[in-house]
Amino acid sequence: MGMKKALNVSREQLRNLAIYLQYAREEERIVVAREIHDECGQALTALQMDLSWLSKRLPDGQQILFDKIKSMSKLIGTTLQTVQNIVTRLRPTELDDLGLMTAIELHVKGFQDRTGIKCEYNLWPDDVVLRQDYSTVIFRIVQELLTNIYRHANATKVKVDFKKKAEILIIRVTDNGKGIKKEQIYNKESFGLMGIRERALILGGKVKIKAMPANGTTCIVTIPYSKCGFLV
Repeated sequence: MGMKKALNVSREQLRNLAIYLQYAREEERIVVAREIHDECGQALTALQMDLSWLSKRLPDGQQILFDKIKSMSKLIGTTLQTVQNIVTRLRPTELDDLGLMTAIELHVKGFQDRTGIKCEYNLWPDDVVLRQDYSTVIFRIVQELLTNIYRHANATKVKVDFKKKAEILIIRVTDNGKGIKKEQIYNKESFGLMGIRERALILGGKVKIKAMPANGTTCIVTIPYSKCGFLV
């Protein structure tokens, strides 16, 4: 086997390993999310029902106990919402139930609501269907890009854009934050960017970051259309 062919084989093996590891991680996320939802969620719901039962049976003149039950019920409700948020971050049900584009749209809207960062988006029609494992990879790329912006960019606006050009899927995410320095782009401790590159590589893609200090940052992920696993 020639050197070039051996190198190509090695790269293909690494890519297959990355795909397997990504799949294994997502499967583990699904199991953990289900356990949290079933065990913690149901237990908290049962407690809330018990408190409701108890509040209806308190004798008159027990306002202190009534207020305490009300406070406990409110705390349980807040905790239930936290559990739901954790479950959604582990595995967004919209990705399985509604498809990639709707899941990304809902995630972007949720990101805007949680952070106050104004978001614009230009996504593909809902009739674009991908293999589930590939949809997950693309969703995680967008998710990580938005997380990085929230953590590091100090941005007030973000734009997420999907398009197809010359058989290439292009994902472009732009923010108006403080910009990224060149040394940060290639920093070995920039685990968020490393994760984005790793996921793009799974689909044979590339990541390019345009650093514009004081004028924001643009991240462009390009993936060969043939590698995206499109079903239609």
